[in-house]
Amino acid sequence: EVAEKRVVSMIEAMKVVGESRKDFYAAESIGIGRCVKGTLNPEPLPVVDITGRYTAFLVGYIANSDELWQDVDTSTLRGDTRCDTALALAHFLQHGKQNIGVLNGVYAAVIYDTLERELSLFTDRYGYESVYYTWDGRRFVFSSDFDVVVKASGVARDADLDAVCDMLNYHFISGTRTLLKNVYLLPHAAFCTLNHREFTCRQYWDYPSEVEVYEGDLDRFVKPTVEHVAQAVNRLTSKYRDLSVPLSGGLDSRFIAGLAVKNARHVWTYYVGTEPKKDSEARISRRLAETLGITWTSFDVLKYDFAQIGGTFDKFSDGAVAGEMSFHLPMVQYIGQNCPSSIAVDGLCLDMLLHPTASFQFEYELDQGSNDTAFHRAISKGYGGFPQYLADEILDPSMAERLLSRRLSSVDETLKEFPCGNAWEKSRYYYFVNRGRRLIHGRHGMYSSFCEFLYPGLDYDLFDFAVGLPYDYLKQARLCRRAIEAYNPDLARVPWDFTGLPLSSFPGSRTWSLRARFSQLKYYLGRATHGLLDFSVPVTSENHLFRHNRAFRSLILGILNDPRTFSRGIIDERGVSKLVQLQDSGRNYFPLIWGLLTVEKSFRKVIDG
Repeated sequence: EVAEKRVVSMIEAMKVVGESRKDFYAAESIGIGRCVKGTLNPEPLPVVDITGRYTAFLVGYIANSDELWQDVDTSTLRGDTRCDTALALAHFLQHGKQNIGVLNGVYAAVIYDTLERELSLFTDRYGYESVYYTWDGRRFVFSSDFDVVVKASGVARDADLDAVCDMLNYHFISGTRTLLKNVYLLPHAAFCTLNHREFTCRQYWDYPSEVEVYEGDLDRFVKPTVEHVAQAVNRLTSKYRDLSVPLSGGLDSRFIAGLAVKNARHVWTYYVGTEPKKDSEARISRRLAETLGITWTSFDVLKYDFAQIGGTFDKFSDGAVAGEMSFHLPMVQYIGQNCPSSIAVDGLCLDMLLHPTASFQFEYELDQGSNDTAFHRAISKGYGGFPQYLADEILDPSMAERLLSRRLSSVDETLKEFPCGNAWEKSRYYYFVNRGRRLIHGRHGMYSSFCEFLYPGLDYDLFDFAVGLPYDYLKQARLCRRAIEAYNPDLARVPWDFTGLPLSSFPGSRTWSLRARFSQLKYYLGRATHGLLDFSVPVTSENHLFRHNRAFRSLILGILNDPRTFSRGIIDERGVSKLVQLQDSGRNYFPLIWGLLTVEKSFRKVIDG
């Protein structure tokens, strides 16, 4: 009864909006449950084997289930269900803890052995289905919701200041830390067991440290790129036929939307920004939807109720980047309310796979060690690290000292498991285990409150293919652009928001030089007018909104200027005033403002209670 009450209370604390599926299992001192929208896995849980010994839960999805069912012994299962949870259980019973890595998808699964009283918990290869946990040697509490773990476990609510430093330095938390001591995020590809008060966690897969780079002309890779992306999308559209696709003016979403239209029953597209008359990317997005002949809906950020947007901080796990994605909330709410049977498809992950992050445009050929000063500097600069002079001016002295030392140690902490590679390979690995994971966690954790998402860019076969592609073919998204040209020339003719040109064209060096000078001119114009002439950033960016939108500015300053914020020992009233003054002078320190806001809101949720 105690276990049942606890798991039910955790389920009720999950922030799923509207109708949801709630299932749980309790026996002796174990309680397992789920609270989800139920569009990915609508079948009732748990799934039990034929003997009644094993009980299984799964959230998320297994993309290659149709392929795996052909090789699984279904006689081990009770009934004839063919849901993803049943597949995970049958595979576990047939292969044991080995070969978990063939379950291709975004998921977290739990299997309880009632005979041995052993709990097995495992996550997908990338760990994008987040699982937070705490273990005190007596009680193990886990959930996809950070806040639920804190409340259910009774863990001491002590802040992890190193995690705070990571948030302010890089706008994400490094590794498996969270903003609280003794509460952790499971690593990617985690396989955990809890048996007789012994908790173990190992990883069954890791990012490849020695990659054989393929050789050949660019044209050689166009066809296999299209095939791999098409396979990733087809695996999902064969299972889920009603899709909602957030459609920007970039490459990833147009790639996925174009492929989805060929297989899905219904495809709806959405754009978040401002009205097409003012927003060139909105016009590009609408042209893409018109080219594909599908429905397009836009959401104007300038008309948002920012009091409502501010409330979404209570749905975050632990990422400042997730905070930036709160502007997508009205779109996700709309999908959940108006297309309740559809699955949303996010192409964001292709950024990480098919071309390098724009943050790292340094000499990748240099064989820099992880402790090399130049490499640390590149990582710090790439993620907008905290300038030392600014830390000394606005932060509490002890916090400033900790923040600057943490800038180096967090990089070493991440890269100690990645001994090989040049600077480019190290930076991509650093992105994968830190910003990449946290970014999707933030989106996934917030969005799943309203609808459920698929990530075809995380298909294992696509990832394994992409990491061996030549670096030169990834720069400027060369290969991705050529692949879209090959499979859908009509989409390729629609301009790319990054260049304003069709995908077959790219600005020359002279044009880029003029653009850079023009951008620099706009920046200094903003500085000279103290932000009044703010042309250097889009009107929908948080940077611009903070200077020019009273509601948005008031929402943020109301939190940063609160006495509770000053009581944390991170920043005081003088520091906030200095930071706001610098921001209003035309500089862009908004990522730091957003990081401070995320930390403070998280502290109010998990420390103040």
